[in-house]
Amino acid sequence: ITAAHEDAASLHHATKSRWRAYEVLYLISRLAEANDEARAALLAELREAMARNDNRFRELREGDRSLGIAPATDPRILAHLRQQEDMWRLRIRPAIERSMALPSGAEVRRIVPELDAAVREFARQVNEGADLYQQVSVDRARTFEAVQYLLFAVVAVGLGFLFWIAR
Repeated sequence: ITAAHEDAASLHHATKSRWRAYEVLYLISRLAEANDEARAALLAELREAMARNDNRFRELREGDRSLGIAPATDPRILAHLRQQEDMWRLRIRPAIERSMALPSGAEVRRIVPELDAAVREFARQVNEGADLYQQVSVDRARTFEAVQYLLFAVVAVGLGFLFWIAR
């Protein structure tokens, strides 16, 4: 039961990054229209959103007991997390940082289509990752079920052997 809870928590946490990526895109679009006062608040929100997404990869990879997430051990999940993290660090994060450094809204608006395409690709990867988490959980449940049947068979054979000896 604990493994099922951990799998569910990991899946839930993994899919949050899709929402967070769209949150960043929304904040960038607001940044393009912001005055100086609002810009400072939006930049702070963007930094926090980026930090949360950076932490998310670590939490999924290393686990976080406070969130009920076990460390990722399945090589398929680890490879997919690396792929997502590379997309985040090499394509999305740099575009966000470039937009944060631009002084005018017009310049920020020019980055939005590039960022939108990257976020859509990232969201597709997150969806694939969610499917992978579900498949790993199903595989783990099937393995556990097979072990239970094997143990039942061993116990049944052992009891049969004991009854045969007792006779």
